[in-house]
Amino acid sequence: MKVGFGSASITPKGGKIIIAGGIPVRFTDVVHDDVRAVAMVIEQDDTRTIWVGCDMCHPTKKLTDTVIDSLKKHIADFNADEFIMTATHTTAYFYLTDDEFLNSFDVDLTPVIPLEESRNQVCEGITKAVLEALSNMDDCSVEFAASDIITGLCRRVVYKDGSAEIYRDVHSDEFLRMEYPDGTGVQLLYFYNKRNRQLAGIFAAVPCPAQADETSVYITADYWATVRERIAEEFGSNVNVLGVCRAAGELSPHRFIKIDAGISGGGWGCAAAQKLGLHIADAIIKEKNRPICVFDSENIPHSRITTEISFPIRKPSEDEIQMANQYFENSKENTGECNLQEKAAATHILKVINAGDFYKSRVSVMKIADLLFFTCPAELYTEYAKRISTRFPDNPVFDIQLANDSLGYLPTKEAIERGGYSTKLISTVTPPEGGDLFVDETVNLLKQL
Repeated sequence: MKVGFGSASITPKGGKIIIAGGIPVRFTDVVHDDVRAVAMVIEQDDTRTIWVGCDMCHPTKKLTDTVIDSLKKHIADFNADEFIMTATHTTAYFYLTDDEFLNSFDVDLTPVIPLEESRNQVCEGITKAVLEALSNMDDCSVEFAASDIITGLCRRVVYKDGSAEIYRDVHSDEFLRMEYPDGTGVQLLYFYNKRNRQLAGIFAAVPCPAQADETSVYITADYWATVRERIAEEFGSNVNVLGVCRAAGELSPHRFIKIDAGISGGGWGCAAAQKLGLHIADAIIKEKNRPICVFDSENIPHSRITTEISFPIRKPSEDEIQMANQYFENSKENTGECNLQEKAAATHILKVINAGDFYKSRVSVMKIADLLFFTCPAELYTEYAKRISTRFPDNPVFDIQLANDSLGYLPTKEAIERGGYSTKLISTVTPPEGGDLFVDETVNLLKQL
């Protein structure tokens, strides 16, 4: 098996950007740390996979298509199906939001770098990382390891009245429980050059979005910046870490039920990102010396399938349609400053009314030796990932969210019934039935590998 890694900066240049997520909308040109794209190319026999992990909030379909077009110009035998692009979900980066369903709030974009230029900057960095990875291809062995450290914590608080919301008070008399368990461990791949047994690169799957520093007013890769810095100190600056986010639709880095009553300090901001980054980096360093599986044969099996799934589009209820119509009716009389969240919700409702019944999105499954991988184009609630992985008891399964597109959140039926952020219509593209479809289609695809 030939493997190569490459890395390039995708830090914004030339002006201010809109930072992803948050109200009020944040504009900045301040760079706290370098934001990067890390590429891994794997090739065995006639199968090649080009996987790029990016420090961004979400990989939009337009960005994916733009990168594919760029790679076609630079790689003679490139096939779009071999390309996978994932996001770490740092919320302190470009808000690339002009896709069909994912749109920015209605704000003045005059102060920021135009969206097309932003997308081209990111595309240029990704292309550079891929070309570097291709130039570094060499025969490699691969070792699989795992760490049971906890990184992603449930952020949805359930109250006695049956409602739920994220980031809310757990000390209230009405608090009942956290909605779901915390996330599971970190999955790791170490690739070694067979010629000299040097570490060629690391693939790290962490069930935690990179948003420990999510309220920042600067550009940052969040905890991944610290991970890379620590790994470079330990193994050398030429060892790249491709970080991906496992299923984490209901998870975050923030702990709400604290074992120390919060005496040791808060779990937000730059210090929290650095602490979590060191925690993950230490696990990567520790587990390197105790792999669970070692694959070093001459021909390590590698296969991949990329296809499209037609996800049903989640439609608004009659009450939601009435709310949207009422909002726009009232806005005719009110010429003052609007509520951005209310306007965005009403606009989304009218948009999905006029949309078709299905939305096609790319998904990929992959196999390296006995290891299975699947990607999801949404922020996937962990229940769906577990329903897939438990179907393959003899194989470690890497569940990777935020790949090639952004369908918002994919919550469970139970979560939608409780309400709260990440379950609302504006936060989603497909209903729980789309999650069921994703599970069935993914299981079938994995069985074909």
